[in-house]
Amino acid sequence: MQKQISLKGEVGMQGNLQMKVTRSAESWQFFAFVFAALYTLEAVLLQAVPWLWLRLLTQTLGFGLTFYATMLNAKARNWLVGMLTRIKELEQYTG
Repeated sequence: MQKQISLKGEVGMQGNLQMKVTRSAESWQFFAFVFAALYTLEAVLLQAVPWLWLRLLTQTLGFGLTFYATMLNAKARNWLVGMLTRIKELEQYTG
C-alpha cells in the first residue's frame, strides 16, 4: 500500500527580497565608508599631538569610539541608514 502526497498551490516567497539584500549590503558598505573616512580624518588630526604615548592612546580611543558609533551603536546605525536612504532618493531624482 502506497500513500500519495499531493501539494496544491505555490511555494515561494513574496515581496522584493532582492531589494532587501541589496539595501543591507549597501548599508554595510556605507558604514565601512563612513568609518574609514572618520578614522582617517581623526588620525590626520591627531598627528599634531606631540607625545607618542598620548598620540597612540588618543588614536586607540578614537578608533574604538568611531567603531562603536558606526558599527555597533544601533541608534547611530539607524541614523546612518536614514542618511543613506535620503542619498539614494536624491540619486533617483537626479540620475
